[in-house]
Amino acid sequence: MFNRSHYVIGAGCDARLGDGALLYRLTSIRHCTRDVIASGLGPASNPQAGRFNEPHQRATYCANNALVCLAEVLFHMYRTLLDRIRRKDPPPAIRAAARTQKALVVFRVQQLSQLVYLDTDDVRADYDGRITGTTVVFPDATYDPFRDLNRRLREAEKQGVVYPSARHSVDCCFAFFDDQSGRVRNDLYEILNCELRLVPETQSLRNPPGSFDSFLEKSHPTMGYYSFLEPTRLAALDANGLINPSGLPPAGMIDFVRRRYLSYPSDAVCC
Repeated sequence: MFNRSHYVIGAGCDARLGDGALLYRLTSIRHCTRDVIASGLGPASNPQAGRFNEPHQRATYCANNALVCLAEVLFHMYRTLLDRIRRKDPPPAIRAAARTQKALVVFRVQQLSQLVYLDTDDVRADYDGRITGTTVVFPDATYDPFRDLNRRLREAEKQGVVYPSARHSVDCCFAFFDDQSGRVRNDLYEILNCELRLVPETQSLRNPPGSFDSFLEKSHPTMGYYSFLEPTRLAALDANGLINPSGLPPAGMIDFVRRRYLSYPSDAVCC
């Protein structure tokens, strides 16, 4: 069951995950098995830098909230669409950026310490005084403000970073350094396939999207659509307390920019 006491922010910028902490990772359907889910091999094979990794450097990105994962991937789909347009890629490649299928993996980890919580005075004092306010949720797809911080944290032999999402205003993201496969527990490992779509700016918030052609319509710059392909399995996991947020709809429109939600998750999903 999801338990907030498993995500511990300690003194200063110290953070840790308690034994049995639930995590969510949205990843490729081809690469979602237990042996690779926390290996960091995705970024290690990528020539592009991430928020807390250099090109070809291991990192595992995940969250303690499924909506955070969905919002993060939808944002990167939107950025990929824009990048392919900018590069003048072939039209089929540009159109393909608007729709994908992914696997949401629900898993537990053993206790993991030596993590650093980003949004603290100690990080600003010990590492970089510029990591404050808006910088903590720096929204660009290139993350230059964190490159030196990433290097210093790894040199200090930290195991990873806990930080607020730049796409979703509730709960936290995690970036684990090195291969943490040995920390993945054997008592829970669930894979929920889902589809994500970019939508036109005219998309109704209450109806599922139809086909979208980025050459004929303008892409919505802040929202996208998700749908779980097996809603009964999602409901079963939710009933067992394994989905955060509880009551997550099986499909809907969500923001991939930060918003303030008064009633959660009902204000976060339009369905």
